[in-house]
Amino acid sequence: SDEGAEPGVCDIHGRGDDMKLENRIEQIHPISEEAMERARERWSHVAKPLGSLGLLEDAVVKIAGIQGQEKIRISKKALVIMCADNGIVEEGVTQTGQEVTGVVTENFTKGRSCVCIMARQAGVQVVPVDIGVAGELKNRGSLYPLVERKIAWGTKNFMREPAMTREETLKAIETGIQIAEDLKRQYTPVSNAGLQVVDGMQATGYCRIRYTKGDDFKRAERQRNVLKAIMDKSKEASVTQLVEIANDVFDEVYTSFGIGEITELLGEASGYRVVADDGFPTEDRRWTGNIGSPGDCIVPNNLADNVSWLHEFLFDESGYVPSNEVQNYSDHITGATSKYKPKGVQ
Repeated sequence: SDEGAEPGVCDIHGRGDDMKLENRIEQIHPISEEAMERARERWSHVAKPLGSLGLLEDAVVKIAGIQGQEKIRISKKALVIMCADNGIVEEGVTQTGQEVTGVVTENFTKGRSCVCIMARQAGVQVVPVDIGVAGELKNRGSLYPLVERKIAWGTKNFMREPAMTREETLKAIETGIQIAEDLKRQYTPVSNAGLQVVDGMQATGYCRIRYTKGDDFKRAERQRNVLKAIMDKSKEASVTQLVEIANDVFDEVYTSFGIGEITELLGEASGYRVVADDGFPTEDRRWTGNIGSPGDCIVPNNLADNVSWLHEFLFDESGYVPSNEVQNYSDHITGATSKYKPKGVQ
């Protein structure tokens, strides 16, 4: 239904701003015919038969028109692969079922596809995107991290109903625009180890990287490091600056706090300090291992004891006795995992 919408106007909701499709369209400018002509002339003076490079030469001329200059720059290249399922598969019109989409998507993340091999040879960044795969992707790789932008679990069967809603269609368009904008942004690459000044995308990559040792414990530690660095940086800013930042990013954050509550807390930001940054259960109160069908798990040595410790840590009150419900959960965890517990763990 388009009730309430202005005639001929499509709303796109992205990055917290209510954007209109017309605004996006206005940002698209015609390619430069002048730059294309200069590029054609430049290539015509190269020692080769005229037009001998065929489609490649046409592509270079078109890029010149897009960039608005005859000497094109293609040092930064990316291949964005939008992965999704089509509901029409239900009609038996394809050679394979939807399960293949998930496998192929996972192979993209591992670099196990022809296009990934060609991209590596050409120095092209591969960006696989889950924009609508109809299934969980549990066997993904880390060579080309998956960008998770799932709009729906595949499209609908258009023989029976619309394949996508208007909202889903506009969200898909906006997702493509956002990814292109992220890829073209300018940044300073990290080339050496040590203290770095990075932007938001690089900080997120640092938090989520899986190429190092330590598994998810190290990933969580890196996230804490970034949050502490942000806290330290915030103490250098004025309250006015912090409030402006909060207003800018608030619509992109999911929280039970209102913007008024957040801005009130920002007035005391300079006095905040981190007194502990371990997880729960703490390192000396947990163990890890494979416990059968659930797989690899983090298991508390004793959940009830952990809850008592946490209460004392948060409220500075000793002697807290957990509820019967917590004790029952604790007993269940102990009984279900005791046979998997490593030797030496109390």
